[in-house]
This record gives sequence, C-alpha cells and structure tokens, in this order.
Amino acid sequence: MKNKIQNNIHCHTTHLPLVSIGIPTFNRPELLRQALESARSQTYPNLEILVSDNESTDAQTSKILAEASAIDFRIKTYRQKKNIGPTANFEFLLNIATGDFFTWLADDDLMHPTCIKLLVAAHKQNPRLVCAFSDVMMIDAKGNSLGTKKHVALRNSPYKSRAEKMRAIFFSGPQCQATYGLFRTAIARQCPFEKSTYKNMAAGCEFTFLARLASFGDIVAVPNTLRSYRLHSHGLYVTCIKHHSLLDRLIRSFEYGLRILNIAIRTEDSVRLKFLFTMHSIVRLVRPPLLILVCSKLLTFLPSSFSSVLKAILSRPHNQSDISF
Repeated sequence: MKNKIQNNIHCHTTHLPLVSIGIPTFNRPELLRQALESARSQTYPNLEILVSDNESTDAQTSKILAEASAIDFRIKTYRQKKNIGPTANFEFLLNIATGDFFTWLADDDLMHPTCIKLLVAAHKQNPRLVCAFSDVMMIDAKGNSLGTKKHVALRNSPYKSRAEKMRAIFFSGPQCQATYGLFRTAIARQCPFEKSTYKNMAAGCEFTFLARLASFGDIVAVPNTLRSYRLHSHGLYVTCIKHHSLLDRLIRSFEYGLRILNIAIRTEDSVRLKFLFTMHSIVRLVRPPLLILVCSKLLTFLPSSFSSVLKAILSRPHNQSDISF
C-alpha cells in the first residue's frame, strides 16, 4: 500500500516545489487522526508531513502515528523526550522542514483538499509574497460549522506602504489566520518566536512572528475558504484564559505589543508606529512626546522580562515624520 502511494505521487511531482506540513500534537489522538487525513488528502502531491509529538501521555497518539507513517511515506514522526512547550514544538517542525514552502497545521484543525495547491499558486503569481493564507471556516468540537472568518483586508489589493499592509494584518483581528498560512521556509526561519514571555504564556507569540514576517514581504489572503479552525474547550487560548488572570493576560498583551513596536521601529521602511497604536482602535497617539512620557513612567512598574525592550525603544532616536498618522 505504501509503495503504491509512493509510485502514484512520484508520477505527478515533476518540477513542483516541495511543501512541508508541520503538525505539532499533544494528547489529541482522535483530532490528530482527522488532521492527518486532511493533510494526506491534499490535491497537491509533492508534500512531506512532519508530526512532532510533545511527549503525549495517552496511549493512542503513538499508535495513530505509527499506523499513518506505515501507509504513507510522506509522513515522518518525531517524539520529544520531554514536553518543550507549544511554541518550541512549532519551531522544531519549522527547523526540520526540507520543503521550499512550509505551513503549520494544528492537531485540532483541518485542511480542505485544495488548500496547498491554491496557496502555492498564489506564491507563484506574486514572488514578493512571504505568506499566503485564506479565509477560514470556524467549527465546533464535533466539526459543525460556526460560520466563516473572512480576511477581506488582506486580499490582493496593493497597499501604498508596508505600514498600511501591516496595519491591515492586525486589523484583521486576534484570530487572524496568517499564522497558519503557507510561508517561504527560508524566510519563516528568520522570524523566531519569542524565547521568553511573561509567565511563559504562549498566547500572542504569533503576533510577533507575523510582525517579523511582514517586514520581509507581502502577506496576502486568497479569496477561498481552505481551512477549518476548531473552537473548543481545550484550545490554546481557552486554556490560557482558564489558567491566567485578567491582569496576567493584560500584562502579556502589553508585552507582545511592545515587542511588535520594537520590530516595527527597526524595519527598513517607514512602518514605525503607524499601525501599532491603532491595532484595536483603542489608542490614538497625538504627539510623540506623549508616548515618551507615559512609557517612561511605566518603566518603574514593568516586569524585567520586557522592560529592556521598552528601554531599547525609548533610547532610539525618532523622526517626527515617522510617527505621524
């Protein structure tokens, strides 16, 4: 069976770039089975499917992975010797990928059959792309549709500046699915996740990743629904809410906001502060001195994990024209 799959795929992969699908997993055997099947069912043939088991404690995960890799040569499985946390597990998959393009597939989500095919086509049409992603069907724990999340702000319409493009990414909301887009592997590896966060909270790491990614090129949403994103009681963000107080989550939001700000300030073109203080239409910066004054006062109260980031920002000279709205 495995040899038959290999021969059939080999006949259709001439000159097609290799795409790596990375699936991080932990204690979700039945949902993992569905995610794997959706990856295997892609109409795009030249794939490698990488699965990293973050030291699952259930008995079924290893069995499912052994069965899947036995019938499909494209599946390669890895088991961490100890639980390394979600973001490190995501990065592990990116670092071992051998494809020209890379995408993550959460172990509780699904890819629609033409997902990879259409996202590779988007990259071919626009060599400036660093990430192509799509609209997403929201589903519940049982797979029932909850509606579609569209990313109209990130269609192929050209932006006058990279600042406008980056602002559009963050205006697409906290559930922006660009994190699960198709990346150019070499560029994605230059955009590491945060190595340390307030109380080791993983939530928000995708925003700093996307900010770094956007500084390299275009991020575009194709006008198709190509993935299903599962909303359930054991999702990453739901777990974060359960285990951390509102104050902890607010501090974490401020932390990654500052880090995004630092990334924007250091980009070569004038992204600067244009999109950062309108991320959620909450703050409008009227004059640069106001930011300096407020942040200087906050330095006394900030946890050490990100006060150094703020100090670096404040010590950098700013051009008045860079932060006009």
